[in-house]
Amino acid sequence: MNETNPDEAKYLLLLNQFRSCLDNLNQYGLQLIKKYTENTSIKTGDIPIYMSLRHQMEIIDAIGVLISKSLADPCLTLLRSLFESFLQVEYILENDSEQRGRSFIYFEKLKEIEWFEKLDISTHKGKDFIAKINNDKILTRDGFQKPPGSDQILSDLRAQLKTSEFLKIHTEFEKQRKSQKIKHWYSMFNGPQTLDQLAWVLKLSGTYEILYRHLSESAHSTGIIKGKIVAKDGKGFMLGTRQADNIQFVFSITISLSCFMITRIIENKFPQARNEFKDFYTREIQDLFQKISHEELIKIERPL
Repeated sequence: MNETNPDEAKYLLLLNQFRSCLDNLNQYGLQLIKKYTENTSIKTGDIPIYMSLRHQMEIIDAIGVLISKSLADPCLTLLRSLFESFLQVEYILENDSEQRGRSFIYFEKLKEIEWFEKLDISTHKGKDFIAKINNDKILTRDGFQKPPGSDQILSDLRAQLKTSEFLKIHTEFEKQRKSQKIKHWYSMFNGPQTLDQLAWVLKLSGTYEILYRHLSESAHSTGIIKGKIVAKDGKGFMLGTRQADNIQFVFSITISLSCFMITRIIENKFPQARNEFKDFYTREIQDLFQKISHEELIKIERPL
């Protein structure tokens, strides 16, 4: 029996309801992408939006599996990723969508270029990379070789940055980096420099402060004590890993972020799917979501 919930049967039934709801949402999102992008020419700037939606569905799928096993805390790191994805999609959709979408992809290519540059040990970046490997007590340099064909891949990637598709972004990037280091794609064209600034621009700074900073404790492994040790009969003891704490919170936030993001994408890219999603939400999600929003379905009882 779960240590925090005396009615195990009802608790397990609720977990299955949560997972079933998330499974349905996951399937809807994947079908949405397939239905409206299959056999259609997709603009470069739209790729990050559709792939972010796929990423979101992958996270929902994982959270559903973890919740069904009463593992809520590992979901907090996934929720953090979900929120980051949500902010980036919101920023792309807010204005200049094509340019912002291309900026996203441009930075993905920059990351690939940086990786392949590190693999060439004849360069400064390569020597620095090897020095870090040599100083690592887990990794070993033995057998390290530059992958065949990497020079051609690197050349192709560099050439892609200068194509007409990315010429405007490339020109702006070269201009901006003369005065400052650009860490994020959304910093291009005088955009926000950090994630909290991005949240502020999108008028989501309150959500960022309340939600994201809380979730970051899990991601950075700093929240490993709070709520994990309780007192009983004058003694402290460590709880097991499968607890009911945060299950309801995780499910609620997952649904909220996901449905908001899906709605925004539909409004901007697939307006013809508005009624379809509304019907799906009413049929598959609404009742359970409203219930958990107004009731404490999982009651935690522990001695103090």
